[in-house]
Amino acid sequence: MDSLENTYENDIFTRLAGVLRDACSISNNIEITPDMTLAEDLGLDSLDIIDLVSAIESEFEIDFEFPEETEENDLSNITVGKIVEYIEAISENDDN
Repeated sequence: MDSLENTYENDIFTRLAGVLRDACSISNNIEITPDMTLAEDLGLDSLDIIDLVSAIESEFEIDFEFPEETEENDLSNITVGKIVEYIEAISENDDN
């Protein structure tokens, strides 16, 4: 199984998809997949991304930040799968 398939079956992915639907008004008719980008595929703008970060922090009880190497204007091109990876990394660091 490749990493995208693993991500798709991941509990964090499932929860994140729910957060996207609730915080950013993504229709239930749209199947959210790990390779979807925030802006181009899901239609999020910068205000939606701010709402998303807040909702992620609430859902996962973490302080969520995009990695420093991610430029602000590139946030909209990040994939759902990459956000799952960020959440996993933050959660692992919080457990230590």
